[in-house]
Amino acid sequence: MVDSDGNQLGIMSLASALRLAEEKEKDLVEIAPQAKPPVCRLMDYGKYKYEQSKREKEARKKQHIVSIKEIKLRPGIEEHDFLVKANNVARFLKDAGAETRNQAGIKTAVEKRYSSCQKSKVTGARQNV
Repeated sequence: MVDSDGNQLGIMSLASALRLAEEKEKDLVEIAPQAKPPVCRLMDYGKYKYEQSKREKEARKKQHIVSIKEIKLRPGIEEHDFLVKANNVARFLKDAGAETRNQAGIKTAVEKRYSSCQKSKVTGARQNV
């Protein structure tokens, strides 16, 4: 048995532990059920759950969300448009961005898009791109 301050109270029966918890207006929580004898703690369980949820909320705030920039290319793209998109990809890959704090740059995906009639002519389209 451990009290709310972390002091060892020793081994006691369940009835005396429940009586002690009622006297101190605390909850009796089993923290190590596999131990022989099981370890219980006197605590304010509502306060414990509240603090735990606050810690989880803080941890979620500090998580980094990965963003992926996507560039779409079509077979009939003009040379200047292709160069602009290629420069954007290069900038994304080397950009360490203040908001991302990622030294490797921003993740980038390049997608080739074909219309339904162009899918049959994929080999010719690949040569153009």
